[in-house]
Amino acid sequence: MTKVLENFFAGLVLAPVVVFCSASQALAETSVKHFENWTFSCEEKACQIFVTLADNKTKIAKYSLSIVYDGGKNATSAILRMPLGVALAPGVRVFADGTNFYDWPYQVCEDAGCQAVAVLEDPAIAKFKTADALQVQFIAYGSKKQDSFKIPMAGFNAAYDMLVTEAKK
Repeated sequence: MTKVLENFFAGLVLAPVVVFCSASQALAETSVKHFENWTFSCEEKACQIFVTLADNKTKIAKYSLSIVYDGGKNATSAILRMPLGVALAPGVRVFADGTNFYDWPYQVCEDAGCQAVAVLEDPAIAKFKTADALQVQFIAYGSKKQDSFKIPMAGFNAAYDMLVTEAKK
């Protein structure tokens, strides 16, 4: 139950559409399924897949990537949540294959962190599907050197396919 609540609330932080209702009502209407490192979450047709990375020492969520799909527009968007204290102007750089990269600008910073948002075109999704991990580069505020972390992609393909299938229903 704790894991379901954790996934549910992590999904609400990242979802572009938030449906307000009581926790017991939300749990009854929320579908959650795990695909290795990725989690599929769907509430009243507002679906997403996401992965959350915790700080090794504190075990508190530090980074998360959420992918949403709009079946009506056939469009995929990514929302990368970063901790506060990042340099905003350069945004983040995401490598899917070690060579090609995608620059995602930060859109908003709130108490929980800053969010970089991007629309993912089919070539990017294809690279995500073949990647073992995404390499995310960023610069901490006041620093000149890049820092980075990896997002594991195990389970992404199955989770993404379920996301698209559910959005088209």
